[in-house]
Amino acid sequence: MEKKNKMKPEHFLMPGCMFIGMGIGFIFNLIPVGLLIGMGTGFLATAIYIMYNSKNSTDGKTI
Repeated sequence: MEKKNKMKPEHFLMPGCMFIGMGIGFIFNLIPVGLLIGMGTGFLATAIYIMYNSKNSTDGKTI
């Protein structure tokens, strides 16, 4: 069997939010605070995305 390498959007939510938080931290000269806010936002965004897609999936799979 051939293994498919799918790039899923939820794999990009966490690092994307961390980079946004880091950028905001650079603006206010509080990089660690920005990274922590970005990490928290990334975890929440990933959880919400997975929960929303597991409810709307047609294949019957859940988290």
